[in-house]
Amino acid sequence: MVVSELTCPSCPYIAANAVKSIDSVEILQSDYDQAAEKIVFLVRYDDAVTSPEAIAAAPLQYGYPGRVLEDASGS
Repeated sequence: MVVSELTCPSCPYIAANAVKSIDSVEILQSDYDQAAEKIVFLVRYDDAVTSPEAIAAAPLQYGYPGRVLEDASGS
């Protein structure tokens, strides 16, 4: 998943905490691109507990839009 509009140094931390706050979600990898103001998370989760859409929506409560990527390449 990718989270965008990260305009301050603490934004990636806040976005990560929002993602991790969803039950069963674990961030396996993150790639922060400060110039593009976005971070890509590779996550593992239990699909019986949550969905990719719910995980991507979590950072929005802090003003950071998230979206599900089709693959882990960041495209």
